[in-house]
Amino acid sequence: ARGALRAVLVDARGAVAAARSADSVRPGSAGAAMLRELLARGADVAGVSGMGMQARRLLGDVQAAVAAHCAQAGGDVLVTYASDEAARLWSDGAAARAELPALARAERYCVGVARALQDPTAAYAALGADVLLLPLHAAQRCVDARALRAVVERAFVDVVNRVGVDVNASHARALLPFVSGLGPRKAHALAARVGARALEARSDLVVRRLCTRTVFVNCASFLRVRAAADVLDDTRVHPEDYDLARKMALDALDIEDDDDDARRRRRDGPSRHVADLMRRAPDKLDELDLARYAAELARLLGVHKLETLKFIRRELQRPHADPRAPFAPPDAARVLHMLTGETVGASLRDDGSCLVAGTVVRVQPRFAIVQLDSGLEGFVGVASIADHRVEAASDELAPGQPVAAVVTRIDLERLSVDLSLRRSDIAAACALADAAPAADAYFDADAEARLRERARARQHASAARTRHIPHPLFKPLGARDAEHYLAARP
Repeated sequence: ARGALRAVLVDARGAVAAARSADSVRPGSAGAAMLRELLARGADVAGVSGMGMQARRLLGDVQAAVAAHCAQAGGDVLVTYASDEAARLWSDGAAARAELPALARAERYCVGVARALQDPTAAYAALGADVLLLPLHAAQRCVDARALRAVVERAFVDVVNRVGVDVNASHARALLPFVSGLGPRKAHALAARVGARALEARSDLVVRRLCTRTVFVNCASFLRVRAAADVLDDTRVHPEDYDLARKMALDALDIEDDDDDARRRRRDGPSRHVADLMRRAPDKLDELDLARYAAELARLLGVHKLETLKFIRRELQRPHADPRAPFAPPDAARVLHMLTGETVGASLRDDGSCLVAGTVVRVQPRFAIVQLDSGLEGFVGVASIADHRVEAASDELAPGQPVAAVVTRIDLERLSVDLSLRRSDIAAACALADAAPAADAYFDADAEARLRERARARQHASAARTRHIPHPLFKPLGARDAEHYLAARP
């Protein structure tokens, strides 16, 4: 369709920098020129997504456009498939429409895909309760929704407080309710007070009266202020320990804290030496005797800070080290699931038990192509069309013909499957589908036997309570059975 392709450029904080549409991005097209214009504005990653197998061709076109741009302008831009499971839900939600009222649904979808590439934790947190609509686990429908929500929230709390929240990134504010010391009510109030006026320092939380001092003490180390004047505002070091971090930097760099240095710190910022240490020689912190330093603090101030000093050293050497696995492009099985919704081993198997429905889209003398309901294409060789000998595929099949088939092979490299239309294979697959499933490794057979015995006992007890009257006209009928019985009598 005309203008069916949408491209959105999202900046480092998740804000929309540009939105474009095109008919195609094939080499030489106007869409390819549009894509290169967006790349020239500083893109680092090009994520390709879509609701169908057409995204495979789109990926190749984008790779060609990116290669042409990098050959001319230099640099390196990663091109990858991007997951859209969060974007599909978020783009239709009220929060997305309220945040991006000028964008169409397809453009909001692109924004959701980009933000999930940038910060997947924030993208999934933005779904709220709808996150439970995603396929988190094969058995999640067997779990109480409230219990599942509690487990998911604990996972968010764990990740958010390990990674921190960029308080100035508007899309990341969905993470604030999971910050230790805040919670939903305080997080909503804080986000509303911050508004569009970005924080320049952590201290702004108190100076601008965005929260109370008690709340600030509880949550400050989990809130990041990127590109702040004080480099410590973008670390997990708590503000009450900033002086310790600055002293450690002076000692590691072997700098005397004299009057001239104090004047330079007032001019360049109080954490000037911390920034120099983190940039040039963070390993110098390993030379400090933190145990002796902690003993001196305990003697002079009566505080025990050894673990705090060790934490500060780790944080200055690896500020906000992310415990999550580094990004890796999705493998073929994941791409197949992204584009078709099919899951290898679950909805798609090649063990002879997977029955699928599709429509014949192309017929050649020796084979036919069948498109499954999910959009996946299947190859049917002439020998797999029927149990009897078939000379040409067109003798049995025609374009547009609906068929039932059995998956015999999954080709992840080509993102396609081999199918059999033989009646014998279909009958065998039906027999396998009707067979009792294998017991789960964790299935408690004893518990099932006890439950069945209790059910039988309740059934017997109910039968024992049934009233019996020794009369030839007595009939043990319930109310509904009695109505039917009497309706047929004169």
